Amino acid sequence: MSNLRTYATELRRVVFDGGPQLVSDPDGLRLQVDREQVDREQIDVDVFADLCARARNDQMNGDLPAASSAYERALHMWRGPALTGLRRGPILTATATALDERRIGVLEDWFDVRLDLTATDRCSGSALIADLRGHLAEHQVRERPHRQLMVTLYRLGDVAGALRAYAGAREVLRRSLGLDPDDRVEWLQAAILRRDPDLLRPGVQNRTGDPLRL
Repeated sequence: MSNLRTYATELRRVVFDGGPQLVSDPDGLRLQVDREQVDREQIDVDVFADLCARARNDQMNGDLPAASSAYERALHMWRGPALTGLRRGPILTATATALDERRIGVLEDWFDVRLDLTATDRCSGSALIADLRGHLAEHQVRERPHRQLMVTLYRLGDVAGALRAYAGAREVLRRSLGLDPDDRVEWLQAAILRRDPDLLRPGVQNRTGDPLRL
């Protein structure tokens, strides 16, 4: 413990110029910052949020390569689950869970952009498939990447693979949750069967529709 106090004192002196940012509390040491006075570029979660906002803006404006680049930069800031290695109480656990959910959502936003880029041959469909399958290995019951995988396989000409991806999604959702896929997955399956040209359009993986439409 005495060594820890010595290191903390040295850290305060070298990094924080003797200021009060590193404080002691019953749980250990805590970094205390005034967010009003700290440059956003010094706080990872703010940099991540700014990059995601830039990516969404580029995506809305139709600049998909720029959106993909911003999403990729944001996601490269992560080195694993949030707050790994810290002793967690209820508040810190909830914060870590929220951060991880945010990261997963942004990753799937990036998959959407990359999927739309495959329609113009500006993104490798095979690389996207590998990333989607790796993601689904960890998050089997998330329907969005199942839809993304189905469309990507179809666009690469692997109709049978796209239908197998649908069957796999249906099986895992029934086994894990006791539920059938939602209407978007069912619509995609029917669209694949009839070779619907809409499957080449941007954003089709998030479309809702009547799976029995002719």
